[in-house]
Amino acid sequence: MLHVILFILKILGILLLVLVGLFLLVLYAVLFVAVSYQIQAEKKETGQVSAFASWLFRIVTVRFWLKEEEDFSPRFQLRLFGFPLWKIPGEERPKKRSEKPAKKKRGRKKRKCPKKKETQSSMSSPMEPPPDFLQAGADEERLQKPAERQPDPKEVPPVFEEERLNEKKKPPKRPLFERLDQKIKGVFQRLCHKIRRIWEKIKQIGRTIRRLRDRKNDFLTFWNLEEHRRARGALLKEVKYLWKKSRPRKIKGQILFGFSDPAHTGLCMGAAGMLCAWYPKTLRIQPDFEQEILKGEIFIKGKIRCYVFVRILLRVYFHKDIRHMYRQWQQF
Repeated sequence: MLHVILFILKILGILLLVLVGLFLLVLYAVLFVAVSYQIQAEKKETGQVSAFASWLFRIVTVRFWLKEEEDFSPRFQLRLFGFPLWKIPGEERPKKRSEKPAKKKRGRKKRKCPKKKETQSSMSSPMEPPPDFLQAGADEERLQKPAERQPDPKEVPPVFEEERLNEKKKPPKRPLFERLDQKIKGVFQRLCHKIRRIWEKIKQIGRTIRRLRDRKNDFLTFWNLEEHRRARGALLKEVKYLWKKSRPRKIKGQILFGFSDPAHTGLCMGAAGMLCAWYPKTLRIQPDFEQEILKGEIFIKGKIRCYVFVRILLRVYFHKDIRHMYRQWQQF
């Protein structure tokens, strides 16, 4: 008996170890296996943007794209082992085939009995009157009866005179001065209502401005606290860490852009110079200060791991200065 109990416990322990191993394997795959992503955009005659992400040797794939020809309506697709799991927009169900016409039941045709031809005898029997006498009697009866009038279906039943008179009666017209007085009063009331609403909005804007002016000093005090400075520094450090671990490893393409205002073109070129410093050979950005234009194509590729987000969230959550700043911001 003891041997059987030990054997059962041994099997249960092996199963438990297998389950724990599988859980750790899945957890390691989720946290440390990289998710590769690709982003491609093109603008020539028509514009289109597409993004693709895959995980664990493309077991799970996600695809997203926009096209100018389709009024930039978003499309999304999720696949597992190559089989689609979720699509936006969903596929339309195929229409059912038209039902076949019902087959006529084959039944035995009823045989019609042949009608016996009536033979008119040349001499009528003495009991029956001759046909000419019967025809003459039917004509006389038809002439004696008065012609009955058949009702016409289009004819409408008459309406009572009292109802017709009541329908034709209209309310008496009021005097001209009374109507003018009522219209003037209505216009004056609507004008007073609009003026009152405008005055209430002006007063509300004034109260908002006074509230912001009164809290300006409080906001500056909140911003310049030493604890909040350390919290802002910690957040900026986490943002830099996220960019370092998830920034694209490959960017290539060429872009020609320009705005109606040359000053805006110069500002955008200054911001784009940072990307050119990181990828000087593969990315070409050319400004056009004479016309408003946007043409070109760009390809971005990189990798990211989930443990980066988990690490950032844990650091932010357990940082005392960030938690203190968040609590005070909720009360502010």
